[in-house]
Amino acid sequence: MLRWVLVFWVFAFPVVAQEAVTQALAALPEAQAKRLRADPDRFAAGALRLIYGSGAAGGISRAEAEAAERIDLAERRARALGPFLQSDLDNDGVVGRDEVLLRAASLGVDARARLLLGFAAADADGDGSVSAVELRGMAEAAAVRRGGSRAAEYFAFDLDADGRLTVEEVEAVRGALAAGP
Repeated sequence: MLRWVLVFWVFAFPVVAQEAVTQALAALPEAQAKRLRADPDRFAAGALRLIYGSGAAGGISRAEAEAAERIDLAERRARALGPFLQSDLDNDGVVGRDEVLLRAASLGVDARARLLLGFAAADADGDGSVSAVELRGMAEAAAVRRGGSRAAEYFAFDLDADGRLTVEEVEAVRGALAAGP
C-alpha cells in the first residue's frame, strides 16, 4: 500500500504543483510573474537562501521569514548610515558639510563621490547639514531601494497552504516554472 501511495505522489505531485504554481502566478502582479517565469533559478536561490539562512528543518514559517527580512532591512540601514556616522567628526549626531568634506578628502574617488552625492540627497532641507531625522529618512530609503520584501512572493508558492515554505515546495515551483505554461 505504501508503495502505491509513493508512486502516486511521485507522478501526481508535479501535476498538482504545476496547477498550484499557475494559480499563484495568476495572483501576482504581471511584472512579478514575468520576472519569475524568466528566471526560476533566481527565485529558487532567493527562497532557499531564506530557508537555509533563517528557517529550520528544511522550511521556514511566514513569521520567521518576516523576522529575517526585518533583520536584513536593519542591516541595510546600518550600511547606509556608516559613511555618514564616520563623517560625524565631533560626534554630535549632526553631519555638517565641513565634516563631510574633511572625510571625503581621505577617500578614493568612487567612495568620495558616493559620500558627497549621498550628503546632497540626505540634506533634505538644504541647510548644509544632515540631522538625525534626515539620516534616518535617508537610511530607510536606501535600505528599501537596495532590496524590498520578497517573503510575500515566496509564500505565494506555499503549495500546501500550511504557512510554511519548504525546500520541496521551492524545488517543485522551480521545476514547474522551468517547464513553462
